[in-house]
Amino acid sequence: MRFLPYLLLIVLLLVVLNCTDSLTRNENINGETRIEFSLCVGCSECIDNFHCPQDAIKFDDERFIAYIDVEKCNSCMRCLDAFTCPEGAFSTWDDVIAPGELTDVSVAINSGNTVTIAFTTTGDDSTWGRAHHYDVALANGNLVSGRTNWLLPVPFAAGTTQQFNLDGFVDDTDYTLLFSAVDEVGNSSPIETLQFYVSGNIPPAQVTDLGLNYFGNMFQLYWTAVGDDGNDGTASAYIIKVHTESLTEQNWDSVAEYLHILIPLPSGSSEFLIVSGLESGTTYYAAMKVMDSDAAESPISNVVTTHP
Repeated sequence: MRFLPYLLLIVLLLVVLNCTDSLTRNENINGETRIEFSLCVGCSECIDNFHCPQDAIKFDDERFIAYIDVEKCNSCMRCLDAFTCPEGAFSTWDDVIAPGELTDVSVAINSGNTVTIAFTTTGDDSTWGRAHHYDVALANGNLVSGRTNWLLPVPFAAGTTQQFNLDGFVDDTDYTLLFSAVDEVGNSSPIETLQFYVSGNIPPAQVTDLGLNYFGNMFQLYWTAVGDDGNDGTASAYIIKVHTESLTEQNWDSVAEYLHILIPLPSGSSEFLIVSGLESGTTYYAAMKVMDSDAAESPISNVVTTHP
């Protein structure tokens, strides 16, 4: 009997520790069941092997994952008590990790007043997994042919290159778009602000595959033709420059044009030009721009060099 007070003390201590542990856990849960988007692999076992009494577990055929319909779920917790998700995707923990930053974001204006947004994807939780969806909104009051939203694609896995087109933009208008990735509970990545001007005149696309073959005191330039509007149609002229220093947008206007009589072929055609009259022992650089019928110019091409 003399040990009874000690036993009671031990039992009381265990009860206190258990209650304290429960309080700690409750601080980290929201009391509502959800399916962690980044963990679900779409096996459908929660639907096939467990029958929710409220029919609250649904399957997203577009994203190939399960989710809980919050309008039907009454938080009975039977999905946690009677079913074990093989991926551990069922949770009552708050999702406090937002998608990470979208990177390498660029905007290209195409013919037909459409724009292409290209970027490297982010994840559902920082840069892990994949985001649930994208948000694109106009930051100014300009309507896009009466529309303020678009049908956007399902995000790819984090770290993947992805792009999509937006249509309906009008001529002679400045636009600012706000672009972000969102997870399944509404956490958003940092917002990317995309600013561009739609002029109605699409310049030729940039030549990116300019190459060079050297033949003594001359060399051959070769490339793939681009179009009058981006990569569509046939351009009007080539501006080709050869210089003893590297060519950039900063010094482009100060360098004389290499005279030629080459007429552009339709977009996608193979082009070449012979550059002659070179001095031996001199390093030359060559680059080009493409001009359309409205005198709009493409960005400068990649720069090639030789050591004749």
